[in-house]
Amino acid sequence: MKPSNFNLTIELDNHKSVLINTLTGAMDILPNETIDYLQDGLCNTNDEVAEYLYQRQYLLDADLDEAQLVQDLYGELLKHQRKITPLRGVIILTFDCNLRCKYCWQQYKVDEKNKLKLTRDKVDNIFISMEHLYSSLENKSEQPPIIQLFGGEPLLPENKEIIAYSLHKCSEKKWYAQITTNGVFLNDYMRIFEEFPVNEIQVTIDGPYEVHDRRRIGSKYEELMDSIGRLLQVNRIHTKLRVNVDTANIDTLPELANDIIKRQWYTNRKFYAYIAPLRDSSLEEPKLILERSHLLQKLMVLKERYPQIEIFDMLGWNGYQAVRVLENTGKMPYPRVNICDTNMNQFVFTPKGEIHVCAEEAHDPAGIVGYYWPEYVLNESSFLGWYNRSPLQLSNCKGCALLPVCGGGCQLFIKNRDFYGPYCQAVRDSLIGGIKNYMKQEKLV
Repeated sequence: MKPSNFNLTIELDNHKSVLINTLTGAMDILPNETIDYLQDGLCNTNDEVAEYLYQRQYLLDADLDEAQLVQDLYGELLKHQRKITPLRGVIILTFDCNLRCKYCWQQYKVDEKNKLKLTRDKVDNIFISMEHLYSSLENKSEQPPIIQLFGGEPLLPENKEIIAYSLHKCSEKKWYAQITTNGVFLNDYMRIFEEFPVNEIQVTIDGPYEVHDRRRIGSKYEELMDSIGRLLQVNRIHTKLRVNVDTANIDTLPELANDIIKRQWYTNRKFYAYIAPLRDSSLEEPKLILERSHLLQKLMVLKERYPQIEIFDMLGWNGYQAVRVLENTGKMPYPRVNICDTNMNQFVFTPKGEIHVCAEEAHDPAGIVGYYWPEYVLNESSFLGWYNRSPLQLSNCKGCALLPVCGGGCQLFIKNRDFYGPYCQAVRDSLIGGIKNYMKQEKLV
């Protein structure tokens, strides 16, 4: 017999360890001497312990080609995942923004060329291109496509006409409409939201008023919260509140949670709030990635002291997301087979007429996979270079025990491999910290 490549051992404090097979989802708390059976010298021992580890698939037949098994499994899971994932069109109305957030990495990339605006003709061509793209996909969902209005800041006052027109097109086709906004001009758009169906609006906040106003320069906390309150009164719209956290504001989460509870939003089925670690996709400095596991540990301590922050879901901690599934279902999740949204039926449309698959690199000509303006053209080789990319092709990933948990990370890391080490460490630390906390909360150790 031989040990699986996907065994992960997490040592506890009582001469026991948690043993997880991240591919099969098996998880056991075992004495450390049992874990020793996974070493080459003991894995062929013929006794009840070895048999148990074999039945749980921590030990495998010596002649089993686990790499080929994973290759076949990932291919089938990816097909299935694509078939249940709707086609998504991310429309970048403008790269411009009314805010000058202290931590923003995009502003330096916004020059006069990137301040182009969309026109009705371009919006028409985007919707036509979406239909072409849908027909070109081999594995696709039968659910209606999703249109996400994005930026920069999409809800600038000068964009009212084109926002209304885009939502009108979604309504005509009965497509799902989403908007991602900083929320400053929400009040200016209420009449449009009442006239045209919008399914979801995500608003970003950085904490209670003194923190938010200091970090998101140009946004006022009280005005933003009043606008969200009005938004929750509009039928149909689900409001998603994203809270950016880093080491400078994480301790203010209880105060923000108290304000949300006071406003009684947490009881509204159309309201959802989550916290996410601040990120820098400029790939210039891995500092924020290295902070993630530290932030997670602080959050776990805060949740023990301030139960009210349970109103926030937690997204963006790759590694810990598997623990969230475990907390909610009692089981480890299925393997994550897609690296990111770039190979999951997503297309990004820029004001310049370009088609990308990644919103984070929509400034970069190297990411262009086609054009929707002045006419639809898809560069199939460029598109397939993103779409067919698999974590199993990455030397750092294909034999890693974390692979089924993280999916290989952001495709942009391929351009800057200095980020792989910090990212992998953050995933490992987040998973291990989350599992230990789960064991403690469930009183399993």
